[in-house]
Amino acid sequence: MTSAISLTRMQWVRSPDGIFAGVCEGIGKQLDMNPWVLRAAWSATVLFFGTGLLFYLIMAFALPRSDKMANALGKRYFGVCSRLARKLSIDIGLVRALTVILSVFSFGATIFGYLILYFVLPEDDGIMELKVIERTSSYSR
Repeated sequence: MTSAISLTRMQWVRSPDGIFAGVCEGIGKQLDMNPWVLRAAWSATVLFFGTGLLFYLIMAFALPRSDKMANALGKRYFGVCSRLARKLSIDIGLVRALTVILSVFSFGATIFGYLILYFVLPEDDGIMELKVIERTSSYSR
């Protein structure tokens, strides 16, 4: 029986040990692949199609570093991606990357939708609730 990789269940992160921004290193670790295979594939897309550089820069901008995951769900630019990730139970790196990619290819229409979501999505106090639970559990010992 083979195990399928769920792209929504893996953590989309960058590695602090990577050569340039750690994108291939981080994704390679998550996919259990040699990062050099990803680097070669990415280089091919840069050389032959030219779009690989744009996607690499988007991933470097959008994906959190694996050593800074504690701050990954923090607010960036109104906190819409963070709220979407929590509400849909999707990795924050994937949500941010898709938002940036859609913003580029929709010529800004996604930014309009992003602003609408800022007003429509309720504020999520999940982090505050977690801190309260941690504090109360430490007092009950």
